[in-house]
Amino acid sequence: MVDTIVDIAGLKDRHNVVSDRYGDLEGVTINVEDSDEDSYKIVYDIDMAKISDDDLDIFNLDRSFETLKGNYNSLELMCK
Repeated sequence: MVDTIVDIAGLKDRHNVVSDRYGDLEGVTINVEDSDEDSYKIVYDIDMAKISDDDLDIFNLDRSFETLKGNYNSLELMCK
């Protein structure tokens, strides 16, 4: 793992871009659960039954949960 400084303001800016661009897609829900000076938690929920194949391609996602989970795990990200 690489040591880095997390820029919360940068994360908020990135989230705002993603939210503006993809927030209205059917099957995509964006929820900011925690937002203060020291913490910023965003949950992106993608309903695989509702999202279109074209929109899945935008996110470079696969409908297969095992493939999707493997991709996230290989990047050391959490996938529930």
